[in-house]
Amino acid sequence: MKKIMFPASFDPIHQGHIKLISRALKVFDQVVVVVTNNYNKSHDQLIDERYQQVCEKLANFSNVIVIKNSDQLTAKLAQKLNIIFLLRGIRNTTDLDYEYQLANANQILNPELQTIYFFADENEKEISSTLLKEINSYQK
Repeated sequence: MKKIMFPASFDPIHQGHIKLISRALKVFDQVVVVVTNNYNKSHDQLIDERYQQVCEKLANFSNVIVIKNSDQLTAKLAQKLNIIFLLRGIRNTTDLDYEYQLANANQILNPELQTIYFFADENEKEISSTLLKEINSYQK
């Protein structure tokens, strides 16, 4: 069974994430979605709340597993789970630069880990969790 891991903070999960998962399922048998903390971001919700949201949004996907990761490096978690592919989405050149650095660091930590990139759909490349959080803050 070919598995790919998709780690993100999912604060909040949005349609761009869901489309990446759908596209990955055309290539892989299973997607392991990992709700994680990003220490470079401030999270509006605790990891347990984000995990619950992600589980609800992805409930209709039979070949998606959702797990929490609050204390392990992604590369080490992938190694522990025997997953050698990592899914990442790219919306723009800023993402590309960041993801390139992240892939290099992950490969140092876990030489077997290969990062697979999917580019965001044209009509969704401006969607980000940060933008959605800002919009939601004005709607309260």
